[in-house]
Amino acid sequence: MTLVRDLMHRGVITCHLQTSVKDVAKIMDANSVRSVVVTDDRGEVWGIVSLISILKAWGKDLEKMTAEDLLQRVTVTVSPEAPLEEAVRLLQKKRIEHLVILHPGIRRAVGVLTTFDIVQQMADLPVGTLRSGMDFMT
Repeated sequence: MTLVRDLMHRGVITCHLQTSVKDVAKIMDANSVRSVVVTDDRGEVWGIVSLISILKAWGKDLEKMTAEDLLQRVTVTVSPEAPLEEAVRLLQKKRIEHLVILHPGIRRAVGVLTTFDIVQQMADLPVGTLRSGMDFMT
């Protein structure tokens, strides 16, 4: 049985609540990711900013906006030990593309699981063979 921990990204890319949206976009580009986990001073997860979140700010000054302005609150989480099927059901039910994986008992991110990761597993492709949306931004 495949567990969430088997597919999740362990190197969680984060930013602070007060990081400018322009800097969040730079973080995404530099790390070739489509989302960034937003944390407070203690490292606790507040939400996630995705490419779609930033796109919603079209026409606004990204220097004046912060991650806190655009973040999607993390209301759905899953344990790293959960079966992958549980994560898939959550993604489908909530119509989301990113799940933040929290350490059991505390609000600290230990990983991120995306629909992209699951599609790679479904198609029996080695990790990294599908091109992410970031590949087309350069």
